[in-house]
Order: sequence, then C-alpha cells, then structure tokens
Amino acid sequence: MDALAIALNFIGEHRYLGYLVLFLGMIVEGEVFLMTAGILANLNAFSLEEVFVVSFAGVLVNDVIWYHIGVYLKNNHGHRSLLQRAERKVKKLLPSIETSPAYAIFISKFIAGFNHPTLIILGFLKTNFKYFMKLQVLASLVWTLVFISLGFAFGHTAISVSHKIHVFIISAVVLIAAVMLLERSIRYVINKNGNGLK
Repeated sequence: MDALAIALNFIGEHRYLGYLVLFLGMIVEGEVFLMTAGILANLNAFSLEEVFVVSFAGVLVNDVIWYHIGVYLKNNHGHRSLLQRAERKVKKLLPSIETSPAYAIFISKFIAGFNHPTLIILGFLKTNFKYFMKLQVLASLVWTLVFISLGFAFGHTAISVSHKIHVFIISAVVLIAAVMLLERSIRYVINKNGNGLK
C-alpha cells in the first residue's frame, strides 16, 4: 500500500472528526475546507453526500452567527465611528445593499474576505431576517456546490496524474492557492472601483 492510500485510509477511519473540522471551517475560511473535502470525497475518504450536508449546514450557521454579530453591534455600538466607516465602505462597494441585498449576498460569497463584513453589515442594517435567510439558503447552496465540485474535479484529475503523496499534496496546495489568489484579485479590483458594484 502506498503512502497516499495509507493517508486516505487513515482519514476515512476518522472521517467524523474530519466532518467536525469541516463544519467549524465554514465559520473561518470555507473555500479551503470545501475544496479539500471535495478532493477527499473524490478519493472515497469522505462521503460526497455527507460532505455536502455538513458543509451546507456549517455555512448556514456561519451566516446566522455573523448576521447576529451585526445586530449586536448595531444595538450596542452603532454610534462608534469605526463601525460607521465600515458601513459606509460596504455601501460604497455595494450601493444597493439596503434596497436589494440579494446581489450583495451572492457576490460576497465569491470574494475572499468580503462575505463576513457583508453579513455583519446586513445584520447592522437589520435586514429582515426571514428574507435574509431565504437569500442565504440559495446563495449558500450555489457556493457550496461550486467549491465542492472544484475539489472533487481536481481530486479526479490529480489522482490520474500521480499516486505519489507529495505530488498530490503539492498539486492540491497549488489549486487552493490559485483559487484564493483569484478571489483576492477580484477583491482588489472591486476595492479600486470607486463606483462600487451595482
């Protein structure tokens, strides 16, 4: 048995701990965890269905937490200049966030470092929670499927190229880094755009 097979077997035997890490990862930097889980699902260390359920639940919990942080900040610290500046910045980048939050919710899912501030601002603005959750369910569904699919497809490609664990790990790191770089590049372009996103 080669090193990659041994590693996958070990991960498979401890997959429920892996699912816990995946769930918690949705609150931090979801793309990395989602793509990694997609890769592991392709290699049969994780169940694809379980990966989807765990990650989708984690994303929704993440959305609710950050929204309510925004509500808390509005109720208790809304007068602070730092929060008022953050609110103005998000409104500048996403001018329609108050009148039509759907676009802000969808676009922020795919821009690194932009999702959490947007969720906080939506809570800060006290966007109707039921409406917020309807939008989040749809946006989170799309986002989850996209990044799991990226990882799954990569796992298939990488394993067909090499079964050597070091080649596989390097390839996975390169993929994840490339996706994160793309997201940050989009964020940089948006930050330079003085007219915001409409």
